[in-house]
Amino acid sequence: MNWTAVSAAISAAAVIVTLALFIHDGRRRAAEARQAATHDAISRVLQTMESAVRWQQKSVFVRMFANPELDYALAVLRLRHELPNEKSPVAQWTMSQTQIMMASTSDRESRDTGVKVAAKLVEWGHGAVSDNWFLAELKAHPAQAEFKVPRERRRRRSLSRAKESFAEGIAIGLVVMLYKGLKALWKSVK
Repeated sequence: MNWTAVSAAISAAAVIVTLALFIHDGRRRAAEARQAATHDAISRVLQTMESAVRWQQKSVFVRMFANPELDYALAVLRLRHELPNEKSPVAQWTMSQTQIMMASTSDRESRDTGVKVAAKLVEWGHGAVSDNWFLAELKAHPAQAEFKVPRERRRRRSLSRAKESFAEGIAIGLVVMLYKGLKALWKSVK
């Protein structure tokens, strides 16, 4: 038996196994890095959506001239940039939904659309929704390249905010009147 040939064969097999394990580990790490980048991008969009929803919970006087959908649109653009090309339909669908949010006629409608988008992104991140679903939705509601909120929708949203601020103003006025009435009553009782 030629021990030199046997040791050379064992060494060659060890080199081949080492190379195969190195290549497999590199591919696994690359897939994990892509998954982590996707997770981070989705997390940023969800964080922005949470911030937008919390902003809309504030008084209309505070948020009268704010546009949290703009922050959301910028986060979606970042998502589109960070996702690999094969995941582009997800980002395009998210952009089309952001356009729907921006064109909504009330803050509540915008918030509801944003929450729906966030939920769908979470489902997609967990594998419950396939990329084909997003492709089908994009065919039904494609994102517009040159998007501008129609004037009529801006007017209706402003009217919605005006109604809400009027209602808040009446509530504040009633509280002030009640306070002054109770204060006057207290003084007369003393």
